[in-house]
Amino acid sequence: MNSKIIDANNTNTSATKERYLEDFRLKVADAEERLRATTKHMGVEAVAARAGIEDSLQVVKGSMVATGTAMIEHTRKAENVTDQYIRDNVWNWN
Repeated sequence: MNSKIIDANNTNTSATKERYLEDFRLKVADAEERLRATTKHMGVEAVAARAGIEDSLQVVKGSMVATGTAMIEHTRKAENVTDQYIRDNVWNWN
């Protein structure tokens, strides 16, 4: 494995992390806005806003689980590739 491949993998991981964090920020901002809306309105509007908050938070939770799972899988793959590379090239480490 050469350094260009490693750099590309790090860039992809960083980009994925940034997309995840931005999505998280947007969902939290949406939930906060809906929460603020519940303090301004009573009745049906407040119930609808609260339902929207619950929906947004469920989306965030699902996204967190999916991203965590993907990160674990990516880490395991990287570990396996690294392990195999070292085993295949053990004589080059002197």
